[in-house]
Amino acid sequence: MRSPSDVPSARRLSRPSKRFWISLGVVLLLVIIFSLRSLAVLWTDQMWFSQAGFGGVFTGILWTKVGLALVFGALFAVVMWVNLILADRFGARDL
Repeated sequence: MRSPSDVPSARRLSRPSKRFWISLGVVLLLVIIFSLRSLAVLWTDQMWFSQAGFGGVFTGILWTKVGLALVFGALFAVVMWVNLILADRFGARDL
């Protein structure tokens, strides 16, 4: 058991700098811009398919893409989880 003098003192977290907040704002702005563009393309495609009388085709394509993203995302998560378990089990103990 450690004595109280061996335990490192808790460091106080400093406030994020102005540069951090500016960078975060720029990143969020870019994410919003690219998301809006993607949503505009999606909405335009939906209107086109509906106007052509193929609204069901658009819905089928959309749900197929969503389903594939979920399936492969879950598969990736399982592979990563197994990899982390194996790395923890067989990794070096003392560094």
